[in-house]
Amino acid sequence: MTEAQTAADRRWADAEIRAKAYLAQPRDRRVLPIRGFVLAVALVIALLVLVGVALPPDSDARLMLSTVGLSIAVLILVVEIIRAVRFRRRAGRTVVREQVVASLLQREQRAVSRAAVGQADAPADRRIVVDAVATDLASGAALPMQAGLLVVWSSIAVAGTAFWPVYLTGSLFTVAQFVWSVRRTVLARRCLVAPHRMDVDPVRPRS
Repeated sequence: MTEAQTAADRRWADAEIRAKAYLAQPRDRRVLPIRGFVLAVALVIALLVLVGVALPPDSDARLMLSTVGLSIAVLILVVEIIRAVRFRRRAGRTVVREQVVASLLQREQRAVSRAAVGQADAPADRRIVVDAVATDLASGAALPMQAGLLVVWSSIAVAGTAFWPVYLTGSLFTVAQFVWSVRRTVLARRCLVAPHRMDVDPVRPRS
């Protein structure tokens, strides 16, 4: 066995230990309904866009509606932060996804990320690391926060402030991030329920 292979085995062994610890931890029982959640966010954004197009910039109704949207978004963010903090305290979680793959090289982390969303296959002895990452992605835990930020940016942009182009740019960036996260969540859920193929070995590092 070469020195490079020995080092690789040590990295993956450490990742496997942390993956087992991650999967053994209690997890939030909330299952985010992706379709319904995305539809609700899309309706809110569509309403804000309609307000921005239909009402003049100095309209009191426009300012009121954007303020309502902003208030709801801030409330969602606060609730999500409190919920996450309380859950972690109650569960005593000590391992997060980033720690699971911390010992791996960048190319190995990218390979695991691809396998976690079904874009690559993993051998049996690497599967638990991939499953830990896929489980975290499938939870969609970050989606409510991202949706809240999206509504915040959009509400401020619709309010017609002097710097609305800046907030519009922020909204577009957040939309792209939200869509990307939703896609990864859906793919990770499919990956977890799909039968694992063992005929391809892209996750195992080369010696």
